[in-house]
Amino acid sequence: KDLRTRTPYNTYFIKGLPPTPIAMPSGAALHAVLNPVETKALYFVARGDGGHVFSDNLLEHNQAVEKYQLGGVPLKKPLPTATPTPTAKPTAKTTAKPVPTPTAKPTAVPRAKPVTSPAP
Repeated sequence: KDLRTRTPYNTYFIKGLPPTPIAMPSGAALHAVLNPVETKALYFVARGDGGHVFSDNLLEHNQAVEKYQLGGVPLKKPLPTATPTPTAKPTAKTTAKPVPTPTAKPTAVPRAKPVTSPAP
C-alpha cells in the first residue's frame, strides 16, 4: 500500500530526493548515543516483538538465537561457543617471525559530482 501511495517521500513516484531525511534519529536515540549505558553485554538478539535480549557471552547469545529467532527449534549443528581453542606454544625449535607492517600510502579518492534534481 505504501509503495503505491503518492507522497513527497515515495521515490517510486517523485524525481530526486524527498524534502527531508528519510530516516532521522529521534532525540532519545541521540541521547542514548551520547550517554551509553555501561554493560558487559556483547551480543543482542531481536525478540520479534520490538524488544531485544542482551547477552554477556556467546553461549547465552546462541541460546537466545535458538529461542527467539528459531522458535525454540535447536540447530542441527550447535552454534559455536566462546570456548577458547588451544594454541601451540613455541618450542626451542620454532621461532616466531615478525609480521611485516603494511606500508601502503593513502590514495586520493575522486570526488563525486553533486547530484541536482529538477525543481518541481
